[in-house]
Amino acid sequence: MSVAHNVVAKDLPYAGSQDPIWTDRPVRVDRAGQTYERIPGLFDPFVTKIRIKPQAQAFDGGSFRQDGTIFIIADVVAPDPKRICHADDGSIRACGSQSRAFLKSLINRRYLECRAWSIALDTRMIDCRIGQYRIAETLVASGYVRAARDAGLFAVEQDAMRRRAGLWADAGCRLSQRC
Repeated sequence: MSVAHNVVAKDLPYAGSQDPIWTDRPVRVDRAGQTYERIPGLFDPFVTKIRIKPQAQAFDGGSFRQDGTIFIIADVVAPDPKRICHADDGSIRACGSQSRAFLKSLINRRYLECRAWSIALDTRMIDCRIGQYRIAETLVASGYVRAARDAGLFAVEQDAMRRRAGLWADAGCRLSQRC
């Protein structure tokens, strides 16, 4: 029975080699002759690391300057920094200035992990995250910036509109769905 069992096992398609898989001593590997399948490692597109200094200057809710380089946050459209919003209750707010202040407080002294590409001399478009949170999504959720047309943040923007957060407290913004 044992002999028949061995014969059957050798004929199976998954029988494979009897060579040991692990060794107890270092073995030199010749990659040119290696027949093993290589599995690519994890790819993280957020390779640019930026530490935001307190001296960074926010221009509006979607861009800032640090060390002579201007950074523009991708997928958002920031309001004019001088924009004034009129809420339903009659209150008036400087929502353009609040948008700029929100961006500054969000990134100040933080470590950003970004995908960056150059769009002009000393100007970079960036898509960043702080930890697991995308900055663009956080800004749109706050209501202080709008989502760019093809940004994939439409649901986040609609939720901010429904909550009347930031710019969306202004009835004119909600009616036209832009500010």
